[in-house]
Amino acid sequence: MTKPNNKYEDILDGSTEETPLTKEVLQQETARSFTKSQFCAIEGMSLSTYAKLQKMGKGPDELRFAGMNFVRITAKAREDWHKRMDEERKTDEAQLERARRSEALKRLGKLAAASPAHVSKTKAKKSARETA
Repeated sequence: MTKPNNKYEDILDGSTEETPLTKEVLQQETARSFTKSQFCAIEGMSLSTYAKLQKMGKGPDELRFAGMNFVRITAKAREDWHKRMDEERKTDEAQLERARRSEALKRLGKLAAASPAHVSKTKAKKSARETA
């Protein structure tokens, strides 16, 4: 058995060594419904991230069948989810959160650079010891 050419081959049906998963094949595949694993593979997220999004109420709509443990995400639900994610990214609250995180990271960077264990200071100490 040959090794898959990409990470989606073992998840998506119709993708084989002879027909690798190209952008065109992926677009054809997006017209059908997906299992949670397939959806996560296409979106590049883990199942745990998917579960977190669902718990927060930000995941895609799921199609469930009564009396069965069978969940599908339709192409329309995936499209709607993308639209909601784009709208959320544009909200004031999301922009404020990004700005807050950016400022926090800048502060942490300055603290790290001021540390006596910072790489820029350890090189100076090493060269001072070598010259002495």
